[in-house]
Amino acid sequence: MVETGFGQLPDAGDHTQAYSANTDGWTHELGELVAYLDGRL
Repeated sequence: MVETGFGQLPDAGDHTQAYSANTDGWTHELGELVAYLDGRL
């Protein structure tokens, strides 16, 4: 999966924060998916 638009944020700090939050969110969501598929949820 590829998401775009982070490079268009005007402030480098905003870019870093948004990208990090997005990456962390996907890591969490995919972890839940794995747990669901493994029958742990």
